[in-house]
Amino acid sequence: MNYVSADHIAAVGGNGAFEPQRTNNFTVRFSPPNGVKGGAAAADIFALSVDSCPFPSAEGDVIEVPFGNEVRKVSGRWKFSNETLVVKDYVGAEVSDIVDEWCRLVYNPNPGADSGRIGYANEYKVNAELIFFGPDGNQMRKFKLIGMWPRKNKYGQGDMNQSAQNKIEIEFCVDKVQYMGRS
Repeated sequence: MNYVSADHIAAVGGNGAFEPQRTNNFTVRFSPPNGVKGGAAAADIFALSVDSCPFPSAEGDVIEVPFGNEVRKVSGRWKFSNETLVVKDYVGAEVSDIVDEWCRLVYNPNPGADSGRIGYANEYKVNAELIFFGPDGNQMRKFKLIGMWPRKNKYGQGDMNQSAQNKIEIEFCVDKVQYMGRS
């Protein structure tokens, strides 16, 4: 091919290989840990409330090995980024209750016998899936988020100057992210 053309992108009669992945065709799925009211219904409420979520990212440490007048670089520890999932707040769907109950499994600030309690990881960590769809609704790719838990939450804000939907931001930690392809 000796010319530059965009004829391959979303081509008429094409095979769909260069159909753009749309940023709004995704969902996040997980079952909340035991102790979060609603069980499977809470999972559906959360999935239907998703507003935005960054793609997962990983970063490896670099170990430099000096020898003579040169340096060689090798991989060290890998870690996965904390990401902020934004969900729409609904009055009847109890989204903020689900977030609060999950966060209280990690750390309970409420007065009473459990005040100041840090939970056990097996009580608050879950596995989740970040799933992307094609424009026709078929699953195109999936990321598995392993050991996910809420590290930070922000319940939104009031603003007398706007008429907008409130959004809740939850920063999640993950132990690992696996790209699962079309599985």
